[in-house]
Parts: sequence; C-alpha cells; structure tokens
Amino acid sequence: QLFKDLRANKPAQLSKLVIAPGDLLLPGLGLDPAMAEEIRANASVVLHCAATVNFNERLKLALQLNVLSVQQLLAFARSFANLAAFVHVSTAFSNCDRLCIQETVYDPVTDPKALMAAVFAMDDATADRITPGLVGARPNTYTFTKSLAEAIVREDGKGLPVAIMRPSIIGAAWGGSVPGWQDNLNGPGGLYIAAAHGVLRVMKGDPWAISDIVPVDFCANIILAIGW
Repeated sequence: QLFKDLRANKPAQLSKLVIAPGDLLLPGLGLDPAMAEEIRANASVVLHCAATVNFNERLKLALQLNVLSVQQLLAFARSFANLAAFVHVSTAFSNCDRLCIQETVYDPVTDPKALMAAVFAMDDATADRITPGLVGARPNTYTFTKSLAEAIVREDGKGLPVAIMRPSIIGAAWGGSVPGWQDNLNGPGGLYIAAAHGVLRVMKGDPWAISDIVPVDFCANIILAIGW
C-alpha cells in the first residue's frame, strides 16, 4: 500500500515503480519469467539486506536465508544487462571471534557451498547436533552464517562491482520524517518499546559500557551512498 500511495502522489518520479514478488530460496528467485527479464534489462543496482536476524535460528534455515539467498541473488545479478553495484549488508559481528577485524573478507572456517550441500541433505536433528561444533567460538548461527555469506560474495562476486557493509546493532531512526521509528522487537528494539510504554522501569547495566547501536536511517543512507 505504501508503494501504491507513493506512485499515486508522485507519478513523475515513481511512474515506473514495479513491485516484483519473489522468494530468494526458490529457483529463479521465485520470479515470474517475464518480470525476471524486465529486471535483467532495466535494473542496475542491487541492495541486498534480506536475512534472518534471529540470532539462534536453526542452522539449516539460517544457511538458506543468510547464505543460499546471497548465492542465488549474485547469480541473478550477474545476468543483468548493466550491473553498476551489488551492495551486500552483512554485520560488524560476522568475524566476532577475532580480536582485530579489518576491512577484508576473511577465509571461512569451512567451504560454504560444501557445508550447504551436506547440511541440506541432513535431517534437522542431525543438523542441530553438529551446529555447536561448526559455530565454534562465535556466539550463534547468525554471526556464523553471515561470515559464510561474505565468503560467497567474495567468491561468486568476482568480476562484479560488489561491496559489503557491516553495520553494528541497528536501532531506531534518529531523524527523518518519523524520528524514533522502530518496526520490530529485535536487539534493543524491545527495550525501547518496553521503556517507552512504562513497562520497563529498572534495568541492571554497566554505566561505562558502550552501547554499540547505529540508527537505522544512518544505515539506510550509507547503503545508498555505497550503491551510488
């Protein structure tokens, strides 16, 4: 409905706005063939921020949503007539098992494609049993699969104009038309909403700790700037 309203109110700028329903996990991204061809011919920038941010997602689903989807979308972008930028949104914690993290893609602990082939052939119970050993020093399947996704971008994105953005914990909007906008309860979102409604009145914490949170509108602006 939001896109329909935008298109109705600003026909000059958004007269060619097209919404293409799809599914990153399906063959061909679940796109209608005619729509896929239209995208190939006309789209030039990909901003990929689809992922599961459930920190403790089961390994098989986390691999599907956070790694396989990246591989599928890169393959699709490679077929574009004029790809100018592919921006992959990762996380600052994709390499949180390291003491020092630099702006480089580190070698994964295992080959992502081989791991996906093996895990997708397992039943869920077996995949759950091997998860702790695979995750290793990382705290959860989220950071583990996001590190694998970066390796996929490096490997499958060879020769393409790719970039990786690593935001930290994404919080409510700082400015924009709706300051304080928050659309979920992930991370600090639940604390914001509970405190704002008076449900959370007291909380134990370290007053000297750094709250590593970046407003969502900052992230959106940076993603657009990278693509530009």
